[in-house]
Amino acid sequence: MLTIHSPKEELIHAMDESLIESILYEKKHTGNDLIELNDLIIMNTGIHSADMNGIFQRQSNKNDIIQNLKQAFNYFKKKKIPYYWWVGKHRNSNLREILEEFGYEHVADLPVMIADLEKLPAPIKMENIQCKTVQTLEELDAWSKISSVCLEMTPEAEVEYNNYCFHHNLTDTKMQELYLVYWNGIPAASCMTFKGIDIATLYFIATLPEYRNRGLGRSITLHAMHMAKEEGYTLAGLQATSMGMSLYENLGFTTISTEFIYAKV
Repeated sequence: MLTIHSPKEELIHAMDESLIESILYEKKHTGNDLIELNDLIIMNTGIHSADMNGIFQRQSNKNDIIQNLKQAFNYFKKKKIPYYWWVGKHRNSNLREILEEFGYEHVADLPVMIADLEKLPAPIKMENIQCKTVQTLEELDAWSKISSVCLEMTPEAEVEYNNYCFHHNLTDTKMQELYLVYWNGIPAASCMTFKGIDIATLYFIATLPEYRNRGLGRSITLHAMHMAKEEGYTLAGLQATSMGMSLYENLGFTTISTEFIYAKV
């Protein structure tokens, strides 16, 4: 079992595998196009948002990367849908240079972070804050609308994303579980946990703008972490945004690697 004291390389590998597991799991969504080219995975959700489509890779040699890069580029060019290429700092040291040669632009860095679930702060207990698992279609609709906030989607993409989210199987929480936080009975924050082999990874942590700075992001993140601990996990992980960094560090998350995000210009 992995712990916070496991070798850094093993922790990075666990986060890599959790990311790939979650992508492969998405294949269960109707209309989700998933293509595997050797160590390359192309994910096309059909949503016109680069955050929801991407190219992910494991270790590959340079010739394989170039061949796969051309196939992936032509695939998305034909589909006319935005996407990102996720480049792990630790996976292919020369891939960033290759992508730039092919006209890709570096658009963001996402710190890869993990936290020890054996040393968790206590859950936030306030009368006006309630955390719960998404169980109904009404709750799923609220979750979809809140989580789309962190992706800054166009109105068209928001509709596509909402339709996509309704393919979630809410009765099957073995691999994936969605959470909402309510503020005075109003759904205001979202989170999703993907339950990988070695690590519970948190995604779609978002709070509606009008409810920020009230502790809701901390509440829902802590709730997801405590739920993972109850299921036997010793580690939680996530890919952080700049907006959430201070929150995650305050909750005990530490950076172990970086995902470099590239877009075609």
